[in-house]
Amino acid sequence: MHRVVIRMILITLMLSVPVMAQSDVYPFDDVHGYPHYNLSGTGMALGVSPSLAGVAVTNPAAMTEWPANLAGIAYHAESSVDPGSSNSYHMRRARWRPSMIGVVEPWMEAGVGLGYVQRYNRLTQGSSSGSPYYEEVLVEGLASCMSQRYDLKRAGAFDLGVRIEYLRMYYSYGTRDLAGGPANSGELEDTFYGWAVGARWKRQFKHFRVEIGSQYETFTGVNATMSMRYASREVHAQLPTAIHTGLILGDLPWVDLVLGWSHIRYSEVSDNLNDRDDFSASVVWRGPAAMRVNLGAWTSGIDEQDNDDSELNTVYLQTGISYQIDNALMEIALADSHFLGGEYRKQTILRLAVSYTMH
Repeated sequence: MHRVVIRMILITLMLSVPVMAQSDVYPFDDVHGYPHYNLSGTGMALGVSPSLAGVAVTNPAAMTEWPANLAGIAYHAESSVDPGSSNSYHMRRARWRPSMIGVVEPWMEAGVGLGYVQRYNRLTQGSSSGSPYYEEVLVEGLASCMSQRYDLKRAGAFDLGVRIEYLRMYYSYGTRDLAGGPANSGELEDTFYGWAVGARWKRQFKHFRVEIGSQYETFTGVNATMSMRYASREVHAQLPTAIHTGLILGDLPWVDLVLGWSHIRYSEVSDNLNDRDDFSASVVWRGPAAMRVNLGAWTSGIDEQDNDDSELNTVYLQTGISYQIDNALMEIALADSHFLGGEYRKQTILRLAVSYTMH
């Protein structure tokens, strides 16, 4: 009899212990966390445009574009958006931090750059079946770039560059039961690397200027187990490989034209995503003195294999202005997707940037 009682006690204890289930998560499969590098006060295409604050993301071959020591910083502010449910919303994590910082040092026919960048930034809060939850993802790090210029005489100039990135990922997830019991939460920190190669050609013709550039960037990833109170999560964090190509037609009457194309391999992020092509275009008016005003647009979205993606895709309309005061270049740019955005991508973004030439 006592054996039966012992068995019943053991069975009861086993049933009372929470089951340690595992689930696979892909932190970078939400398009809301990817920064908007195309937003600029001077017109921007990642494959060709030199961006001082964006040293860590722009074509590394553009480091030879600056003739003096420079430093720049950029800050982004954006409204929260609904990521796909009326019970949740998305916003930036650590909003007080700058989004990009860059320093460039010219050396003979070469250029060396060092930069800080946020590669992914998302805080999602909401409720599922009435139970509140949150998910935080932040990827930030340092990048070192170097480029070399080759003078082609009458054929223009050709630049080659390389970039290496050291990135840190912070991931956190948590829920609380309906009765207000203990939170089921956990966090994970890990590091990974990225690298890029780029090329850029520039030539001044009699009545206009042509610049063509392209960069290829790729990343290692993080595959780790995050322990939680009642379950564990298998975290598969992989930023997508991308090719960014750009064209600048400069010194046209009154304006410059900046065009960009990006092929992003989101299929590396998650098996549920397709690769995607995004486009950007800007017209930059050369105003009096050192003032530039631009109007432009770019596409942004993500393509899920089994779902209608129309609510996750959008077109951002942007305007920006830059002005040179002595050694300082100041930029302000504003973008909005309420007019052409999907239901879950309506957003307003502000970018402030300043760069300074150090002779």
